[in-house]
Amino acid sequence: YEISLGLVGSEMCIRDRPLTGRRLFPWCKDEMLTYSDELAFCQNFIKEHTKGFPRYIQRRLTKAFIKYFELGRENGDKRPAFDGLVRAAKPYKDILATSPFNNNYALVSAKLIDGEAQVFADKCTKLIAENTFQGSYNNRIYHVTELCIEFVESRHIESPLKEETTAARESALLRMQDEKWWARKLHKARDQINEYFAITARLIGKGKNEYCSDVCAREYAAQQKANWAYLASMELVDEETNEAFNLKEVAERTAANPDNRRVELFVRVRGLEELANELGYSAIFVTMTAPSKYHRASRNWNGSKPNETQSYLNSVWKKARAKIGRDNLDWFGIRVSEPHADATPHWHMLIFCKREHERALRANIRRYAVECDKQELIDAHKKRRKSKVSKDHKDYVKYWYSPRFDVEQIDPAKGSAVGYISKYISKNINGKNVESESDFDGTGTLKDAAGRVVAWAARWRIRQFQFFGAERISIWREFRRIKSPLEDSTFEKIRLAADSSNWAEFSRLCEPHDIKFSDEDNGTNEYNEAVSRVTGLLINGFELLTRTARFFVRKVGAADKGATRAASWSTVNNCTGINEGGSSTGTGIDSKNSISFRDNVKNALDRLGLDTSFTDILLNGGKIHSGKRGYQIIDGCLREHTPKFVGGL
Repeated sequence: YEISLGLVGSEMCIRDRPLTGRRLFPWCKDEMLTYSDELAFCQNFIKEHTKGFPRYIQRRLTKAFIKYFELGRENGDKRPAFDGLVRAAKPYKDILATSPFNNNYALVSAKLIDGEAQVFADKCTKLIAENTFQGSYNNRIYHVTELCIEFVESRHIESPLKEETTAARESALLRMQDEKWWARKLHKARDQINEYFAITARLIGKGKNEYCSDVCAREYAAQQKANWAYLASMELVDEETNEAFNLKEVAERTAANPDNRRVELFVRVRGLEELANELGYSAIFVTMTAPSKYHRASRNWNGSKPNETQSYLNSVWKKARAKIGRDNLDWFGIRVSEPHADATPHWHMLIFCKREHERALRANIRRYAVECDKQELIDAHKKRRKSKVSKDHKDYVKYWYSPRFDVEQIDPAKGSAVGYISKYISKNINGKNVESESDFDGTGTLKDAAGRVVAWAARWRIRQFQFFGAERISIWREFRRIKSPLEDSTFEKIRLAADSSNWAEFSRLCEPHDIKFSDEDNGTNEYNEAVSRVTGLLINGFELLTRTARFFVRKVGAADKGATRAASWSTVNNCTGINEGGSSTGTGIDSKNSISFRDNVKNALDRLGLDTSFTDILLNGGKIHSGKRGYQIIDGCLREHTPKFVGGL
């Protein structure tokens, strides 16, 4: 590299070819004054250091390279162009280093992602099949799980193991052998890596692509359109009455509809404000931001992604809540998480508390909000201390901490608490009723910002709204499902409060009672995990059934064509045993307890001339391979398939 740079910077170029403007690549419009031998060297150098980058990143780096290369020709030293490219490419190389893909072109190709998912699933299956660890069943499960988890984490994917139990390890093994599970993880990684490229390249910020990239906004809008189109093509059918309901129409009546979600949030906030007024509580509006190192717009940026910044804010919030709990302070409210224009999240909180607790509450939250990198606040204060600052303690504190923490007292005489939070709620859903108002973080209107903000939240899996100290919305929704009057007068009052959207009354009536969901066993899912089905509510030990009907899903018009019924709307796994002929026996599978089923699997393997030690792999959802054929238990039958091996496995 050093020798090559020396040659390019010297006069050892072939001079029988003219110094002319040449394009480095077909996809780069900018031309560079160069000799032909220099051109080839520069092309190879740029290709080597930008391999796998998105094309727009390659264009930016190439354009900068050309600029400094031509300046270097004038100054007699072209080295800064090459050194500059290496430095500029490093952040993007670091991003690719966290990519799970073997082929980084999967970042722009969904077909390649599905292929990689199959490769990774088969790799885990092979790790299980080739395992020769001896010992008890539990020890073997532990050993192969660790092998597969090591592979999963080497691909920068989070381990699916959530509990240290044998059952949890069995489910994790099933996931790691499932190409659908891998595809979901890889699609998520692809989306976030591409968005992180745009953030790193400073393509997202105020006055340009605000909150998210244009690609992210378009993909989210297209996905939403496709989701609603799919729902319109399906229908829910009551198993008992055979009555059908269009799935899109059902979804439009739920919180999946942005208008319904926005109204529901306003109902809850208004109800909390009513409760606060009755209790004589005061209201404060808190804004909390991360240190400068989390902001891409700052020169101190440490490379944090939006979801990592959200994790930091969550850690601050957990510590503050724990301290508030230890101090026995009464409070409740709502938190809204939204992005700055550069995609860095920050929080707005509407908090109601006792007046005598307000000062302690502020101090507790502020303490943890400014705990990290506090020196930068001190330095910023020193630079501005010559400004006129009121000697009043409250003004001084606000002046000192405002870059990171700000709190505003809500004066009921000037406006309601709902009014303070309304813009933030609408902006983070669909911009309804604030279409013409200016965006306070961006340059357009709140209506313009709403679509991009929601796309940002979906891309980074960030929870936008969270209530604390309030009744659960799931209980509220369950009561609203009940349309007939209840015999018990107390429960009927709760139902009427929910049905009339009176959140304050609903909260007051629910508070004295122990209310939770009742459910029933609903079999297992595809990963052999127990699944429960909500049947109603348990109120002080009394069960109130709210979901007596069962539904299945089918395509619209399928009944007219005489199609068979689709899968049940409830998740049920009807596993059956295997007899000697390989057909379903109707006996429930239990890989650990059913001796006859295990023997049937062994007999089937023996007839096929396969090693019977593969039995446990098959019983736990794995696949085995022999030559060009593969075998797996599907619907209780040992089925044959052609394995798709891709180079290197």
